[in-house]
Amino acid sequence: MNIALIGAGAAGSACVSVLRSRGADFCIFEKSRGPGGRLSTRRVSGVLPEGDLHYDHGAPVFSWSDNLTDQLSSHLKKETVKKFSIDTWVACPSMPQLVKDLLGGSTVRAQIEIDALEGSAGNWFLREKSRNDGSEATVHGPFTAVVLTAPAPQTRALLRNVECSWKNRLEAVSYDPCWALMVSLPRTTAPIQVPSEIFSSVICQSDKPGRTPSSDVQSWVGHASSEWSKAHLEHDQSAVQEALLIELRRVLGLSEIRPLHVAVHRWRYSTVANALHVTALAD
Repeated sequence: MNIALIGAGAAGSACVSVLRSRGADFCIFEKSRGPGGRLSTRRVSGVLPEGDLHYDHGAPVFSWSDNLTDQLSSHLKKETVKKFSIDTWVACPSMPQLVKDLLGGSTVRAQIEIDALEGSAGNWFLREKSRNDGSEATVHGPFTAVVLTAPAPQTRALLRNVECSWKNRLEAVSYDPCWALMVSLPRTTAPIQVPSEIFSSVICQSDKPGRTPSSDVQSWVGHASSEWSKAHLEHDQSAVQEALLIELRRVLGLSEIRPLHVAVHRWRYSTVANALHVTALAD
């Protein structure tokens, strides 16, 4: 079976891991530069004389159950999944490694944004988003089936030209956003963190297992709460960055912050606020 899969994140890679062993042949499309989705790690070059900065700016941790281990462990490297706290885990050496393991040798067609699904059962085509140069949009296919793992609003848009029995059910799904702050500072005595009404989590990257600590630099990722992120969702990026920097200084008890590097990232579809409470939908 020739299957097109849109979205090389956790859901898509788990689907590939399970169905590949049952004879499915996947063609994977991902609009970003590589696999990972919300399990993302940003690499920044050119700041340090040697080596790069790394930030887990997507999901800072994930949950993992015995059921997942039973289904997926045969496709994972032993050193990939490590416990971070009592009930949270991380992937090593970076968060996308979990997705890469599950995808195995499957080819990911990166930086291809699919705009619409066309065709009918057993004969599906995927149309790329039109380019600014005026050239005709590329069409991929045909495919026997299509798996969609994009957030519900994006999936609804992809299905706009086709009949689908559950398309309207996606209107009930909603998401909370998240602003993520990435900061690298000259290494000091380990700060004592205090509670924050803005951040839902503040994590030093070198505290995570499988990361290589630097003797000179501490890299931090702060994820703003859903409430704060919603209130500042459309604010100017520089204003958001400054506000989060001020809060990070307070949280870490630092008199001032002179970052070697700082950036923010907005996750518009960060956490599912209202779910359908089903594993998958099929038509």
